[in-house]
Amino acid sequence: MAEFCRQRGLAYATVATWRSLARKNAVRFVEVDTEAAASTAEGAFAGGALCAELVLPGGAVLRVYQKGGAR
Repeated sequence: MAEFCRQRGLAYATVATWRSLARKNAVRFVEVDTEAAASTAEGAFAGGALCAELVLPGGAVLRVYQKGGAR
């Protein structure tokens, strides 16, 4: 990073701050196959179908169900 800053005439601290902010604000997307999730858990929750399941790093699981049987 120091060489990058020297070549471009940038202050190292400025680039380090940008880099830190970019890492903290990074958005990570995960592809979700809602059809597969719904078909494997049909009617699992109050007659609804599972639409999505998100497993968080700490192990917690968030499940989103579609009300009723319609998809």
